[in-house]
Amino acid sequence: MSADSLFQLLRCLRHQNLTLQKSMENSKRETDNELRNHTAELANNRFKIQHLEQTLNETMELHQNEVKQLKNDLNLIGARMDYQYNDRFKKIEEAVESAQNRMYRMETNWHENSEKLLGAGQNMWNVLMLSGANIVVEILKIALYIIAVVLDSVKPLTGTRKRAGVAVISVFLLFLLWNILGVSRIFSHSDPVAAVASSVPNNKLPE
Repeated sequence: MSADSLFQLLRCLRHQNLTLQKSMENSKRETDNELRNHTAELANNRFKIQHLEQTLNETMELHQNEVKQLKNDLNLIGARMDYQYNDRFKKIEEAVESAQNRMYRMETNWHENSEKLLGAGQNMWNVLMLSGANIVVEILKIALYIIAVVLDSVKPLTGTRKRAGVAVISVFLLFLLWNILGVSRIFSHSDPVAAVASSVPNNKLPE
């Protein structure tokens, strides 16, 4: 083989080597670019994930705090309601007990008076009066108990027992006025009919 052919072969190999070197450099450059892009994208995704985790943790912590606050508020409201209802029921029980004690004292006094009168040999009229008085006392006991229950039931709406009594009396008076006005209207409607009936002459047949 001659020197020219060897020189051409060497030039060809050198050209191929340069071409391969350039292609390798291009591939390395592209690979480096892709690696940098992937690294930047990975860092961006990692930052997004960290931000999402932080937001999620803050949201969960806020939600837990809100749930705790709601539980505390509910417990506080429940305690207040229990205290208010217990206080009201206690007051109602005290009022009923006081009314029962008063009724018991009244009944005891009536029984003592009745025993004294019966022991003194009073007549049947006194016995009947005492029996009627006992009946009246029982009716008063029932009426006082009903009034106490009604006043204690209306008291939470009005604030005080005095206002509750005024409200109940007002409703009762309005009911009475309504009934009286209804009866007066019935009589007022019946008067024209009676007037018309009286104005019609009685036609008597000749005998």
